[in-house]
Amino acid sequence: MGFRGQFRAVSVVAAVIFLALVGCGKRFERPPIEVSQRESLLGAGNIVQIKSTTNEVLTEIEVTIKTKDREVRHTEPRLGAYQTVEIGWKKLGGWQIPHTAEVEVRVTGYGLPVRARLSDEGDDDTAQ
Repeated sequence: MGFRGQFRAVSVVAAVIFLALVGCGKRFERPPIEVSQRESLLGAGNIVQIKSTTNEVLTEIEVTIKTKDREVRHTEPRLGAYQTVEIGWKKLGGWQIPHTAEVEVRVTGYGLPVRARLSDEGDDDTAQ
């Protein structure tokens, strides 16, 4: 194999390693969203609020709500710029979200999730 062949092979290997580390189109950061909660006005439990803090449209928003005994997933196909989506017992088939739940949100194109723990008092909680 000549110099050109070796150069091409090294270039291909470097490109594959770069894509594996960076990901194909993924940003290695948390999505620009805020997670909060409010009491349900109808029914019981809490409503998880996911608010976009960017002017871009976010797609495939996967929300995982965890308690000691249960884990429930819900996917929203789209979240517009600066919009808020609410997820509660109605979207979760009647399951009521307790104050002590943990929420994890993943968004297509972002490598890291946003995690939040709902507070015991029912107040908004900061996301990380």
